[in-house]
Amino acid sequence: MMRWLLGGLSACCIATACAAGASDTYDMIFREGSLDGLPEASVIQYSRMAREPGGTEDSDGTVRLTIGAHDNTELVLEEGGREGAIGSFPTSVGNPLIMYFMETAVRDVARLAGGSPFYVRNRVKEVLLEETPAEPVTARFEGREIAAKRFVLQPLEGDKNAARMQGYDTLTLEITVSDEVPGWYVALDARADGPEGAVYETRLDLTSAEEPEQ
Repeated sequence: MMRWLLGGLSACCIATACAAGASDTYDMIFREGSLDGLPEASVIQYSRMAREPGGTEDSDGTVRLTIGAHDNTELVLEEGGREGAIGSFPTSVGNPLIMYFMETAVRDVARLAGGSPFYVRNRVKEVLLEETPAEPVTARFEGREIAAKRFVLQPLEGDKNAARMQGYDTLTLEITVSDEVPGWYVALDARADGPEGAVYETRLDLTSAEEPEQ
């Protein structure tokens, strides 16, 4: 099923609301300047996997980021032989993939749990303003091992409304980043686990990065 955000404004909700009282965790996850130095027409691609209960909404695709002219970056989702625009974003702000990832997870979990995206979004904002230590990890890109950092966030853990969330209070957001890859993000994973494993997961993995030939 083709799903994407309509325009950049809604995707920026979490980032905009947190910016004023940002924590070091927020600054690392929503890193400004993460596209600096990439020339116009550079393309970064991420594989996208989505799994939901019953498999009715399962999908696989590709998110393509293209550096455009005049401080403009385009995100496009290719899925099921079709493609649709996610949105246009200022290149100078940073990689918009993180905003797309966060807002997708918020909307998906709210829909599956039968709750409000505003409520889930607010819990995500709160956890982003807390200091969460990064775990040093090793990742792979283009056939080589790279040093990376992983943040693990559980925005709904211990929530007072957990009993009404149908198990989606287990939502875990994992953000893996590295200075050694273009665009900063190595992998972004959102999942909720039930007694027998994941009941929801959406994941983005860096697959390639190309700069235009000079």
